[in-house]
Amino acid sequence: MDLNLNALRSPDPGPRDGSILRLQHQHRSREVWEADRTRPVDSKKVRVRSAKKGIRALLWPSPPVLELIRRARLEGLCSLPFVSVDWGLITALLERWRPETHTFHLRPGESTITLQDVEVLLGIPIEGKPVTGNTNLKPYDLCKRLLGEQPTEESKDINGMKVKASWLSDRFNGQVEEGADPEVVARQARGYLLLLMGETIFADHSGGYVHLANLERLENFDEAGTYSWGSGALANLYHNLCHGCKAGTKQITGCFILLQVWAWERLPYLAPGRLGKRAPKAGAPLIGRFGLGRMPCSHVIAVCNKMAIDPTQFIGNVWRLDSNIAIYSSETFVPLHDKPYWPPYDGPIIHPDEERLRGRGRPQVNRFRNEMDMMDDWLEAQPSHKQSCTLCGGHGHNKRKCSKRGEASSSVPNM
Repeated sequence: MDLNLNALRSPDPGPRDGSILRLQHQHRSREVWEADRTRPVDSKKVRVRSAKKGIRALLWPSPPVLELIRRARLEGLCSLPFVSVDWGLITALLERWRPETHTFHLRPGESTITLQDVEVLLGIPIEGKPVTGNTNLKPYDLCKRLLGEQPTEESKDINGMKVKASWLSDRFNGQVEEGADPEVVARQARGYLLLLMGETIFADHSGGYVHLANLERLENFDEAGTYSWGSGALANLYHNLCHGCKAGTKQITGCFILLQVWAWERLPYLAPGRLGKRAPKAGAPLIGRFGLGRMPCSHVIAVCNKMAIDPTQFIGNVWRLDSNIAIYSSETFVPLHDKPYWPPYDGPIIHPDEERLRGRGRPQVNRFRNEMDMMDDWLEAQPSHKQSCTLCGGHGHNKRKCSKRGEASSSVPNM
């Protein structure tokens, strides 16, 4: 496809044909174009609400809880790493999103996120029944029946059909003791999944709250496995992109971990480094192929201390100070007392190259010569690269060093 440079320089940003793109008058790109680089109008900030605090401290669920999550076919959500939102990438894609076609309008053409991308990147199913349900429910009774406890009316842990994510994370971390009651395991799995879905694929503008509509769908885990969770996640992302691309929008939300990793896959020059031997196994979500889950050791130790977990159980003996002291205190390492204990040196004696010693004046070469200089020497030896004199026509010198320079100057008549 040929690139029309005149169209790029045109004062009208388009679209040239408004029969399909009928919402340009309220699109975010129109506002940026009309600002004509006038700050801050052309760079209005849009806040990206990334609900990640609630799931950052979640541990890997216990085997009984994980088994129920697998029956719901949502184990891919447990593998989602912590990703810092790339604000520039998200807003740049937002300005290129068209709600009429649900595609990104890029210079090479149109592109969009498909159901296949959702299944491959997130590892959640895309076939099955649509994710719909009744939102006119009694939240207190629903929490009591499926979670075993409910927020108090005096607290602010519940707001309509939404419950605070912090309330869920404090009570449902996916950890159960061995031999726990099946109902306790089921409640832990429901609360764990409700928090994961509300903070990732079904994130909204609620500001730290999770909608309880999905809780009813988790009453039976085998029945939950028949839903097309990937379709619901993609529809929610499309909805938030269509809302965020409007002019005047101040904040957006959604499953931006999917959008960001999709951009890394389709635009690899924007992506961070991929993992090598520690890449995800076959069948695992491909979102884990990027090196995103690395955290400094100081942060891990601080988290362990906050959760009353002994961090030394995760630290090998070779990294512990007492082990190193014990090694150097053994008889294997004996300190040298005086000079006779030092063995004499009988190796080769290397003398400096006298040609490399700096002489008087400014050095002609300030680096070591290598094999590339051999090519320069060969080129200088060629007749075509030798200096030519414009006075006598000879090679190897110029007119300033020519022996006939005086003769040429004396032959010029005085005017």
